Amino acid sequence: MGARLRAASVLIGFLLLFSLGANAQNSKTAYLTEQGNLSFKIKKTEFQILISPTGKVTNFAIDADGDIDFDMDGRLKKVGNTTISYDLDGRINRIGSEKISYDFENRVNQIGTTKISYSFITGKVDQISG
Repeated sequence: MGARLRAASVLIGFLLLFSLGANAQNSKTAYLTEQGNLSFKIKKTEFQILISPTGKVTNFAIDADGDIDFDMDGRLKKVGNTTISYDLDGRINRIGSEKISYDFENRVNQIGTTKISYSFITGKVDQISG
């Protein structure tokens, strides 16, 4: 019984540590250049993605560890173990395990559990949460 309790405690501790560590990998940062250009970086476990104030993907980064593959259209398909997929409109709709979705105005509105909302008046990023 003591060994089972110890094993269960170790397992629970590991799961707790793992879940806390996973959340620590997600961060959101706003960048402002000297010229006043604004962009937002959303850092996930497998990648980082930059979006413009109007919700367009401007850049993304994946650790270049392993083989790099391209699809028939010349788009990046895989870096190491991280895959990239595209929707019918040619937009990135998944990087690794994180789904990327768009609103009806073609703006990124969710990356995994991170939600992005826009101002009704300006059409620019109003809030990033999650």
